[in-house]
Amino acid sequence: MLALAIAAGRPTASRGDWISISEGLLDQIEKQGLKPAWPGKTTGVVVDRATGAAFVAVPGLGLWRTADGGASFNRADGGSVGGRCETGYSIAADPAGVRFACFMLDGPSAMTLDGGKTWLPINNVGRGWDWGAVHWSGGEPKTLFARTHENRDIAMLSQDGGKTWKDLGMGFGAVGVLKDESRFVVVNKQGFQETADGGRTFRTIAPLPPALAGEYNARGWFLNVAWDPAVRICYASRMGQPAYKFEY
Repeated sequence: MLALAIAAGRPTASRGDWISISEGLLDQIEKQGLKPAWPGKTTGVVVDRATGAAFVAVPGLGLWRTADGGASFNRADGGSVGGRCETGYSIAADPAGVRFACFMLDGPSAMTLDGGKTWLPINNVGRGWDWGAVHWSGGEPKTLFARTHENRDIAMLSQDGGKTWKDLGMGFGAVGVLKDESRFVVVNKQGFQETADGGRTFRTIAPLPPALAGEYNARGWFLNVAWDPAVRICYASRMGQPAYKFEY
């Protein structure tokens, strides 16, 4: 199952339109006798900005990598990732590319430092995480910051790469990461907003996908997004819905 390569059929894309990239992936998973866990379909997306490869999370079935815009996928986590992404901050990506960490709920969490080739486990607390962030500076990251699921907004700190955790108390909201201090994207009800001047001005580069537009939550719940500035692509996914891409 883990070595399964999926020929999904290339999505028909044009710049300025959202298209689903997960239909072929889900069809082939079903043909293999596999079934996504609740709530079905997809549950998150992240892009490796160094290579342009995108990774789509399927509930209970880990991460699936596409290097050709959704035409084909292969299982990329080796069984190290499971469960689902609860919020838009569930997958913490290094803005420089290659490295990212998956803070999952109701399944194993893990971090890759080589684009998905190998994985380091992140120990869950309770059922797992609503969101997480990583201090990417330097070599192998050791400092991780995460919030436990449905547990009075309690945040946890790890300084050994996710092996052990310290309780920081209650009252923590959500957190995200940027590409750099001048160019980054934020997502609001109007869609993906890009700034190239450190937040002084913004321009809309993509609306929210029509099928997901009603799912926006200011605290980042359920809707999961990614951005590849090199080739000008936005990605979006939500628990129980397809994964989409938008070329701008």
